[in-house]
Amino acid sequence: MYVGRSKDLRGRIQRHSRRGAKENMATFAFLLARRTTRRLRASYRSEGLLATVHLFFGSDQKKDMDRRALETFAVARWADREATSKTGFMRNLVVLGDFNMPKADPADPLYQALTQKGLQVPAHSSQVGSSIASDAHYDQIAFFPGDVKNAFTGSMGVFDYDQGLFPDLFQTRGAKDYKTFAKYHISDHRPMWMEFRTA
Repeated sequence: MYVGRSKDLRGRIQRHSRRGAKENMATFAFLLARRTTRRLRASYRSEGLLATVHLFFGSDQKKDMDRRALETFAVARWADREATSKTGFMRNLVVLGDFNMPKADPADPLYQALTQKGLQVPAHSSQVGSSIASDAHYDQIAFFPGDVKNAFTGSMGVFDYDQGLFPDLFQTRGAKDYKTFAKYHISDHRPMWMEFRTA
């Protein structure tokens, strides 16, 4: 769960995890997403590993972009070693999270760093970006060919809750105020989703 900025992380997680969460709490957004997708239950099997990341951002200067690419490659290298090693914990890996990758473009150095060891990044079925502020696709979901790819239904995207969450704020105060409010009270990223067959 991405909880945003806070000086009281433990308290914020507790507030956002309450069953009776209101519209300004993260669980409300998850409930809204479940209802919209009609997926009211999650099901689990212990045959895979989800590895979440939140990589360095810095700036658009070359040294920071190089650091981003290096961290992204380190994740890809770890995933490759985990998936192919005889002593690896899990063969079926999904690497996901905030890679701070501006776009999923094969010409982009960060995309190349992520896919260099064989990870694949499927195209989003939604057009909205995962970043609230810029509509950039910083967040990605990647996996290797094989069981995980075979279980992937081809459906994935970014949940655009912009006009569903706090609709009065969006309509009366505009996108700029809405984005500022959402960034500091929910997250500066929209949730991503991906569908897999489990049977």
